[in-house]
Amino acid sequence: MFKTKKRSSERMEALKLEFVDKCCHKKNPIPTEIIFELMGFDYKNPYDQQALYRYIRDWTIETIKENWKIKPQNNQEFAFTKFLEKIYLEKKPFGYCINSFFILPKTFEEWERIKRTNTLNQLHGYATCIGEMENYGMRVYGIPAENLLTNINRTIKLIEMSRDEENE
Repeated sequence: MFKTKKRSSERMEALKLEFVDKCCHKKNPIPTEIIFELMGFDYKNPYDQQALYRYIRDWTIETIKENWKIKPQNNQEFAFTKFLEKIYLEKKPFGYCINSFFILPKTFEEWERIKRTNTLNQLHGYATCIGEMENYGMRVYGIPAENLLTNINRTIKLIEMSRDEENE
């Protein structure tokens, strides 16, 4: 098995700053293939893909944890706008890779939609993995995979029904 090379903390900080300068806070979505080129990663190398996607996800989570200190007080859009202003001024990384594009949500509603899509995709991924475990009669920490799969599928159906109602 191939492993990616270990990057020093100085190199990681330099990568983060380079990412903010070249990719973040742009008006339009950027194809992820272009981001790989800009960052010096090989788009066709799966290890580079995993690494850069993981870095982007981790940097975004870190930015949210450090900077989302604004209390929405029933005005989430205002709080989100203040958050975006703060991270723009402080040059912090923020955005999501979705459908082969890097996207910076510009409104709270758009951010919420991205998070909902990611959540549903992850639930589908869990259902697939647990479904494979169920095929072999495996357990997850003592719980039969079949029981977990039933609950996850029920949750996915509830979310999809809510999504369909919202779209109508």
